[in-house]
Amino acid sequence: MNNNNEVSEIFDVLPKSVKLPGPELSPSIIEHTAADDDINLVRANLKDLMATTSEALGDALELARLSENPKAYEAVTNMILAAKELNRELIATHQTQQKMKNDSGEKIPTSTVTNNVLFTGTPAELSALLKKNKQ
Repeated sequence: MNNNNEVSEIFDVLPKSVKLPGPELSPSIIEHTAADDDINLVRANLKDLMATTSEALGDALELARLSENPKAYEAVTNMILAAKELNRELIATHQTQQKMKNDSGEKIPTSTVTNNVLFTGTPAELSALLKKNKQ
């Protein structure tokens, strides 16, 4: 039983939910789409596969060293290629997620530099220009 219910029973009143003041969350933060769930699931699966592949690769490499069999080394090479492909898929998943965010209208912060150059020259030239404008 939580504290809210205990207090309600002691004072014989119904619990009332109270909205506390605080920052309002924008809908983009609250909104969690099925695509986000799918991407998170894919990422988790890829990471699990990467861990399993890494462990299996260690075992296969040890077996290849012990047996000194070319087929065993070929299997190790194939496992390395599979691990490389898993890494590429994980990066592609991140890129897909970024593209989906960009397509949904979320802005990616970009930095812009604005240089407002009013005068380029030496201080002597500036001084002469100011004197000329004064007259």
